[in-house]
Order: sequence, then structure tokens, then C-alpha cells
Amino acid sequence: MRRFKLFFFPVTLLLIFFNCSGSHENRSKDMIVAQVGKSILWKSEIDRDVPRNLSRNINLDEKKNYVRRWINTELLSQEAERRGYDHLPGIRAELKRVDKSLLANKLLEKELPEKPVISEAEAKDYYAKNKRSFVRNKNEIRLAFILLTTRKEAGNLIKRLRKGESFRKIIQKGFPVRRDPTEWDTGYIPETEVSADFAKAVKRVRIGGIVGPVKSDAGFYVLQVLDRKKAGTPRTYKEVHAKIFALLREEKMRELYHQYINSLKNKQKIIMNLKALESTQKDTIKTIKEGM
Repeated sequence: MRRFKLFFFPVTLLLIFFNCSGSHENRSKDMIVAQVGKSILWKSEIDRDVPRNLSRNINLDEKKNYVRRWINTELLSQEAERRGYDHLPGIRAELKRVDKSLLANKLLEKELPEKPVISEAEAKDYYAKNKRSFVRNKNEIRLAFILLTTRKEAGNLIKRLRKGESFRKIIQKGFPVRRDPTEWDTGYIPETEVSADFAKAVKRVRIGGIVGPVKSDAGFYVLQVLDRKKAGTPRTYKEVHAKIFALLREEKMRELYHQYINSLKNKQKIIMNLKALESTQKDTIKTIKEGM
């Protein structure tokens, strides 16, 4: 059986497909974005169903592409309904599973916090108890870098660095769009992950040393070795702070999830007969052997 991949877009936008149904709310100030037969996609439905915290990451072109895909999906689904495919047993069961998954996710969104609160004390305690897990297993290097258009620009920057100006101050004054450290600071990375061109250039450079200009297809790179760490040395709390908070939030969310599930179990009569699976498996094996 052939399976066609129709969509390539953020998972968040999938929610729109399920939520954009013709509601009866006031449409006097709304706008129709697309229509296929009697199915209508309203602008307010797209605005409402894209979560606010992700709306900035979804640009206009992605929304336009989504609308085109929505039209294609409507054409295909309406034709499938016309042929009666929506009444096929397998399809009905699959739709029921999707409905249940959506309802379950919506309930969890309402009942569980988006970001469980983790205190600094909890994070520091976790670090103290798990220091061994934060030990480096490879030699690491930390680089500052910037890409410039011409060799002359790169040379001028190198002169300023060698006179004692810091990479950070140069970036803040001359390149305000790159003030975010991730735009110019690699952080600590394994030396094996440094690109071949840069690895060769920085291999024997001491901490604080300047490298460049390093020519590339995009221009000329200037690099500075900010630090080096040997394999076997522990990462500081500051280095792993964000990772620890993410781990603890995940643990807390898992804990809250199980607590909520248990609270629901206490309200329901649940029967689980796992032996039925074992007997089915044995019967299947027996049938296969008999048929050989």
C-alpha cells in the first residue's frame, strides 16, 4: 500500500488542521483566507490556533504554504468522503484514535504546568550529587569568531585584538546585531567537532591567541582561543546550569504526569489482563509451526 507524505511543516501547525472547523462565532470582522466547497479557513482560526510563544517563529511564507496545503488536504479529504472512505472500518478507528490523542493532550495542557518551577537550590543540589556525570570525556575548546567580508577588515580587527581590545567589546560596539553570545562564542565544544579548516589553524594556539584571517567561501574568519579544557575535568555549575534546569523540569513534568494519571486511576475501575497477550503470542507461534 502506497503512503503519500503530504505535509512538511511545524508540528504546531498540525493543530490548525484539526481545530479549523467552521465555528459559529461572530465573523463580522473576520476574513476568509481560503475556501474549498463549504469548508472555510478563517484568519482568526489561524491566529488563534498558533500558540503565542511560537507565532514569532512562524513567518508569513510558512503561513502561506500552510494555506496551500490546507486547500490540497480539503480537496483530497472531500473527494475521499465523496467516495465513502470515511466510513471504512480502518479509517473510522484511526480517526477515533486521533480524536482521543488530541483530547488527552488538551487535558494535559490544562492540568499540567507548561514549565514546572525549579529552584536554584534544587539545581545546585543536583549538580553536587551528580558531578561525575558532568566530567568531560574529550578535550574541549572555546572559540570567539566573526566572519568579515574582506581580508582588510579581518586584518584591522586582528590589530585591535592584539592591542588588547576584547572580542566582546568589539562585537558590542561594531556588530550590535551579534550581541547574543551564540552569534560569536562557540562555548565549550569537543576539539573533534571544530571544522577541519579551523581545527588546523587553532591546533597549537595558546589561550588568548588570535587566528586569522582564515579564508572561506563566505569571506574571512577571525578567531580567538578563549579557553581550553582537558578530558577528565569537571564542567562548572555555570556551564551546565541550563542543562540541569532542563533535566529537572523534565523529571518534574514526568512526576506530575504520573501523579495526575494515578489520580484518574483512583476514580475509575480499570481491568488489565496482560496474560491475554502471552496466550495470543503462544497461539500464533503454535499456528505457524503447525502450518510449516
